[in-house]
Amino acid sequence: MTRVKDSLAVGEGVALGGIGAGGMTLGRDGRFRHVTMNNNRRADEAISEADHAFLAIRVASPTGNYVRALRTVPSESVPFPALNEGNVSCRVRYPRIDYRLKDEACPVKVLWSAFSPVIPYDYEAASMPVVFVGIQFTNLTDAPIEVSALLNWGNLTGRTATRVPEGSTPIKPVTLPMNDEQEKLLRDRRIQADEAKKEKEKDKAQAESKSSIVYNGLEFASPGPIRHNADGEHCLAARWSNEKETSVLAWDPENPSDRDLLSNLFTEGLSLADGREAVSPTPRAGAVCCRFSLPPKGEARADFAISWYCPRFVVNGTEQGNGYTAHFDNATEVALHGLRNLKYFILSINAWHQGFDASSLPPWLKDSLVRGCMPLGVHGIHTRDEGYAQMEDLESHRVGPLEEHWNVSLAAMLLYPRFEVYWLAQYAVSKAPDGVSFARYLGRDTLYEHQFEGSEERRVLHTAIFVLSVCRDYLCTGNIIPLQKGYPRIRQAISDLLEHDTDRDALPDPAGPIACQGRKAHGLSSQTASLWVAALHALGEALEASGKEEDGHFLGSLARRGAAAFEALYWNDKGAYYRLYPANNEAAHPALPSETCHSAQLAGQWATRFLGLGSLFREDRVARALDTMVARNVSQGHILEAVSPDGTPLAREGGDGVATLSKALPLACLLLHENRAGAGLALLEDCFRREALHPGRNTMQAAWYIYYALAGVMLNVPRQHLLIAPNLPEDCPSLRLPLVTSWCLGEMRFQKEWREGFYYERLQLHFDSPITLREIEFRLPPGLASIGGRCHGAGERIDAVYKFSSDPRFTRVVIQPKRPLTVQRELRIELRGEEQAPKREQP
Repeated sequence: MTRVKDSLAVGEGVALGGIGAGGMTLGRDGRFRHVTMNNNRRADEAISEADHAFLAIRVASPTGNYVRALRTVPSESVPFPALNEGNVSCRVRYPRIDYRLKDEACPVKVLWSAFSPVIPYDYEAASMPVVFVGIQFTNLTDAPIEVSALLNWGNLTGRTATRVPEGSTPIKPVTLPMNDEQEKLLRDRRIQADEAKKEKEKDKAQAESKSSIVYNGLEFASPGPIRHNADGEHCLAARWSNEKETSVLAWDPENPSDRDLLSNLFTEGLSLADGREAVSPTPRAGAVCCRFSLPPKGEARADFAISWYCPRFVVNGTEQGNGYTAHFDNATEVALHGLRNLKYFILSINAWHQGFDASSLPPWLKDSLVRGCMPLGVHGIHTRDEGYAQMEDLESHRVGPLEEHWNVSLAAMLLYPRFEVYWLAQYAVSKAPDGVSFARYLGRDTLYEHQFEGSEERRVLHTAIFVLSVCRDYLCTGNIIPLQKGYPRIRQAISDLLEHDTDRDALPDPAGPIACQGRKAHGLSSQTASLWVAALHALGEALEASGKEEDGHFLGSLARRGAAAFEALYWNDKGAYYRLYPANNEAAHPALPSETCHSAQLAGQWATRFLGLGSLFREDRVARALDTMVARNVSQGHILEAVSPDGTPLAREGGDGVATLSKALPLACLLLHENRAGAGLALLEDCFRREALHPGRNTMQAAWYIYYALAGVMLNVPRQHLLIAPNLPEDCPSLRLPLVTSWCLGEMRFQKEWREGFYYERLQLHFDSPITLREIEFRLPPGLASIGGRCHGAGERIDAVYKFSSDPRFTRVVIQPKRPLTVQRELRIELRGEEQAPKREQP
């Protein structure tokens, strides 16, 4: 197939399947691979390619029949010719892949696609065990043309890469009516069939005519009772409509006679039901076909569903089940529900994608945001009792790595906040041997076998990550349950760690060496220490917002003490950066000196900026440290993780020294927050282009932090405070983007302008659901005079108080409506400030 025109490479295709439901990957070559629908998510259990799965079309015109399998890899079990690679182009936009046929021999325009209904905020749809495949035909001629579309699926029930069940699996035809009219028609035909059966002796021909039932689906069921995790049901079905004929056939692709039969029936435009009595007694696959006529210049489409239902999911004796079993009882019910709601699913995904397509975001960032959601389904574990977490990777199959939670969970928090609550709850209830540590992993293939491992320094890091995640979710969603349930454990963990604070500076002092880059070192790293201080600061803010003012003030004072200690212990004034370690590590390992300049030294500063909580450390030093990291840790467009005092990059064993995405994010995002958006975006584009070479990697979800850093948007739900402070490159005075919050979607348009000695900012935004605001904050350039503004909502001027305050970096403007403002339809705000001498040069 031709190379996709996406701005990022996207591997072999798109992962399809509901969140935590398993699924498959549909590749650019049209093959269904990496099948994990049978609770076989692990890399060693995934089925590498679905046997006998293919899509085919037939176009009958005055010039002859055009019959092709819509794949570029021929197979003996596919009785139709494959396409040439140059005949197809494709585009991947999770959770969908779109194809276009480019063959002059075909007289109609053919587009086809496959998707799963992973729709933001729709938990039932997003976790459905189903994949939809649709084919659209457009007649480009002035004559009517007959077309057919066929989807074939091999019998994979009970299968994994290492297990093939004994005995034949029954495949039976079923009818899935799409509406009340079809349900009535089906009932009437069944009544007629019963009556005809009684009169069979009198008029056999009439009986056969009356007993014809429309079959538009096939059920595949595991033989015998469900004993294995892979046992269950699959269903292949087509959307039934009165405009087209549907028919089904169970057959054996390994039987030459059956292959010839299917080929002849389809090529000649006959109903598959005509061959129902002549197929192999042990079918290994099933086909569903749609046939219809296209008028001149007319359009039509065929839609199919592949669904599955494997209710048993036992791991080490614990039955955790699948989340979709709470909504459905079998695979046919899944397919029926999906096909009946197909229009809603298609429109919702189109709207989701169109919001990004219409935005002014860089193309690589648009792709990263949409594609970064793929691990929600690929790596997700969603259990029957509403547990949820993501696997670290399919090789290790460890679930819920806490060290990466801050980076990899933002997409879940924004689009499926309830899942994120479940995820954090698993850490909060984990039973630590010492009573205070947080689980490093929730288990292997499961959420219920918590694993505690790591040094004392890791305990500090895990505590900080958990606290920051809880605070982030509370401030962004307003859901106080994780904070309430987790706070007793958090308070105990903080108290326990501070018992090791020998000098009482609010920074824990681990006893013994810690590990960094595979080497031993002493003391907390600057990354861990800064995250610890950020966690104390964020927790204090969250507790105050939730009504625990006393505890909040105490945590705030601890954070200030810890920040002062961080400045004293880590700041290298000569080098102008925060050193890696406060102690002398050369004795532990000469290759990892304390004065190493690390790319994540300001991770805590970045976390605090993201949360809209101001600054942790001295602004002048932060600015100097960023200058130093740009000079020392950036080489040939890459961010180096660690650089020694003499400028030598320090690489992990077998590595090249280039920082992983999680180590590069603090530096790159802080550059955006510090009005260096151009430099930050260039580095981030490099990071994500390298990350895109690994489809489905969890860290791709971190793209949402770049979205927030660029948009400069923070909705603090408990305080009903909205911050709008886009961080745009100098040559980019405007921004249009979909507004994504944990409550709903929306759209934002922002523009800034200098004109005739005045500075203007204009904002338009709307939300899909009502959001109540008490404050809206803007950050204008410093040094403006005579600042004024106007605020309109739903066509009316909003009566509000405007408050101004100065900062060396910006002028803060806070708009306080005189009564709480409910925003859903358009909100328009315009601010203006007069430029003071010296005059600013006009661009």
